[in-house]
Amino acid sequence: MKINNQNGFTIVEVLIYVTILTVAMVVLASFATDVIKNAARSRVVKEVELNAQLTLNRLASEVRHAQKFNSVTATEINYVDLNGVTTLLRFDSANNLVERVIGGNAETITTSEVRITALNFNPIISGTDIKGVAIAISVRQKSVSAPAAYQHESDLATTVFPRQLLY
Repeated sequence: MKINNQNGFTIVEVLIYVTILTVAMVVLASFATDVIKNAARSRVVKEVELNAQLTLNRLASEVRHAQKFNSVTATEINYVDLNGVTTLLRFDSANNLVERVIGGNAETITTSEVRITALNFNPIISGTDIKGVAIAISVRQKSVSAPAAYQHESDLATTVFPRQLLY
C-alpha cells in the first residue's frame, strides 16, 4: 500500500486564498476611503453651519442691545446702544467678513475659516421709526477652489427687535 503524503498547499488553494484576500482588501480600502471623504465633507459642513449660526447670533445680539437706529442700509446698521455708544455693523464684501465698528475701531466678528458671501439688512419700519431689522446671511467655506464635493453654503435669516422696544 502506497501512502500519499501531501504537505503544504496546492497551487489552486493558494490562488483561491490570494483572490479572497485581494477582494477583502479592495473592499476594506474602498470603505476606508469613503469614511475619510465623508469625514472631510462633514468638517466643512460643520464649520460653515456653526460659523453661520454664530455670526447671525452675534448680529442679533448686537441689534437687541440697540436703543435707537440711526440708519439701516442693505449692508450696514448704525445704531446707538443702551450706553449711548454709536456702533456700526457692516458687511465688507471685498474681504468677505462682517465688522463691528465703535469709535473708528473695527473688529471682525467672523472667523477666518469661512467667507460671508452675502449679508442683507432690511429695516422694519413703523411710521417713521425703525423698529427692528431683518437679517439674512450666506456663509461658505474659505477655499474658493475647493472641489464641488467639499463646497457648502449656509443661508440663514432672522428678524430682530431691540429689547427695550418690546416692553
